[in-house]
Amino acid sequence: MRERGKGPCLKSLPGDGEDEGKQEISSDGMAHLRGESTENNDKYRITVDTEQVFYNVCDSTKEVKAGWGVVSVTMTGAHMDVSNVSTDRRWINTQAFNYNGKEVVFKAGEAVHHMHGKAILNSRDKHPELWDKMRKLNMEVYLQPAGFEDGVITKWKIEKQGKRFAVSIGVRDLFGGGLAESTKQAQMVINQLASSIAGKMGCALQITDTDIAMRLKNKSHTELADLRTELIKLAAAEGTRAIFRCGTYEVLRCLANAIEKLMSEMDQAGSMLKAGRRNGWLAIRPCLSTGKFIRCGDEEWAVGMPEGSHRMAKSWIEDRMTWLDASGMPQPLTEGDFDRNFEEEQTYLTTEGNVRELSTWRALLQNEELTQEQLDQMKAEPWFQVEVQEFQEHAGVREEYLQLIKTPKDLRRESGIDENLTTQRRKDHKSNQRGKHKRYRDAMKPARKEAMDTLRTMNADGVSKAAILRQIIPKLGSKAGKADMLKGVRDQSKQQKKDLIEYKLGKMALAAQKKKKVEEAPEEEAKDTKA
Repeated sequence: MRERGKGPCLKSLPGDGEDEGKQEISSDGMAHLRGESTENNDKYRITVDTEQVFYNVCDSTKEVKAGWGVVSVTMTGAHMDVSNVSTDRRWINTQAFNYNGKEVVFKAGEAVHHMHGKAILNSRDKHPELWDKMRKLNMEVYLQPAGFEDGVITKWKIEKQGKRFAVSIGVRDLFGGGLAESTKQAQMVINQLASSIAGKMGCALQITDTDIAMRLKNKSHTELADLRTELIKLAAAEGTRAIFRCGTYEVLRCLANAIEKLMSEMDQAGSMLKAGRRNGWLAIRPCLSTGKFIRCGDEEWAVGMPEGSHRMAKSWIEDRMTWLDASGMPQPLTEGDFDRNFEEEQTYLTTEGNVRELSTWRALLQNEELTQEQLDQMKAEPWFQVEVQEFQEHAGVREEYLQLIKTPKDLRRESGIDENLTTQRRKDHKSNQRGKHKRYRDAMKPARKEAMDTLRTMNADGVSKAAILRQIIPKLGSKAGKADMLKGVRDQSKQQKKDLIEYKLGKMALAAQKKKKVEEAPEEEAKDTKA
């Protein structure tokens, strides 16, 4: 295996070069594996996006230079560009955008709502030295409800790029913010050509993924470890135990320190320019004087900066310049090239002659919006059949795949079971419902016991059964109209209050009589003794 940074990696994956008859997976020199994102990956997050800028790419008379662009930090909150808020908390420039179908306008000069971005603005006012450091590092803070860069924030960033560069090429991966209509319109306004990184290729071509993300995370972990040490010392000084409570200041401080160290380290090693060459960004550039393309690998500034890495297949690099002729001009495509590049083989997992039919098509047929002949033509279209990869060359994977795609009816037919039988899997909502009822009964037990004790006490004190029943049933008798029923409820409610008052007054009177008898008893005993 070659040293990293010296050319394509020749590391082999499991399965390469195995004996005949066994499963073989050719890596073509690419040792980096792709993964799938899962749900809930974006919970409780902040987004840090680093920009890389390459200068003089279109001026062949100058060497290409690499530098850092804006480092944007997106935190959770209502949409806000913190740099657009003045120190007296007013909007500096007018901003308008559409969010969830509503037009939102921040007018220049108007006061920012007192709760809008309160925490981040309080941090800016309370820690000016930290924010001055962030400005020197070209860091900007945004707020977005999910803490993610959407089309609104991407548009704001492109507008700022337009103030720095008259003409530019923007390279982004295929995330929602980069594909938004507002993003495309902003790029047209500032004369920025849009270039996209294909799906699943960001980890191989995006410089943030290949050279920055891991280093930044490592330095952030170091800063967090130092922060924990400080918090332990703070807790000891305050005479309490450390609970590691952190706020906006701690997050931004650790991030700013990590970025400062990373920038210094990469600038000293010239890592940014090397990454641009390694990831294929700086393969060719135009020569305006001759009207041709020149290869960057032949220029003096690119010596010792090869293309390719362990994240790319060797064939991607070897065939990359075949579209240029010896004079540096693009070659026209031949008929063979067209067939090779654009004609794809298609496989279908279905029985020959089998057709499919959508329920929406049947609805259109019933509503007479579609004729039977048109429906038959649509069903016969080959593009409607499901295009799949059958893993013909990998028997084990193919068998597992075919087993996974079986429907419940297919599984029942294979087992000789009636395909219309109800599933015997326990449904979670039933057990949840039983648990809910049990919790309700347990919660009502104290109140029910207290009510029964009150009724027994009233019965023992001689309260009439009608008065007791009125405490339980607000309305007695035949079914009445709504107005009568409501009137009856109001009347009964009054009667209930009256019964309770009389009951309480009766108990008070009875207690007073008993107290009076107790007080009079010693006087009567004294009179009897004297007599």
